[in-house]
Amino acid sequence: DGDELPKELIEVGKKIVRSCNGLFLSLKVLGSFLGGQKRLKCWERALQKLRRIVLKISFDALKVEKKNMFLDIYCFFCNNVKWGGTMKETIIQIWTNKKSGVEEQDASIVLDMLVHQSMIKIEKDGVIKVHDQLQDMGRRIVEEEKAYKDTRI
Repeated sequence: DGDELPKELIEVGKKIVRSCNGLFLSLKVLGSFLGGQKRLKCWERALQKLRRIVLKISFDALKVEKKNMFLDIYCFFCNNVKWGGTMKETIIQIWTNKKSGVEEQDASIVLDMLVHQSMIKIEKDGVIKVHDQLQDMGRRIVEEEKAYKDTRI
């Protein structure tokens, strides 16, 4: 029948449903918004915004110290093409310099928590990586909120 959705919309729709994590209200609101839309761009934009919101909620839930450490990683260390990323040990050394007051064990715990919360990934060789979407979020946070004025580095 003429009301069938194109295959591309169905695929994006499935991603949107997964991103809502079973939250009925989110599904209902997005369903109402997208119900009459047949343009793929509109659906893709909705999915991008939904993913950004989820990532921002994860960032906002971090304590200030963890937020600053995540932003340190984003701004100075992550996925550096020239260096191929930064080693976990190097970041811990920088964070634990005499000026920072951060203990080595605390820095290591924060890194482990950021990994556990899927904010960063530590490769087998010890190089820290940040997902592209989280890099975009970090860029927006730094630009929009000016959250990264002071640094321990």
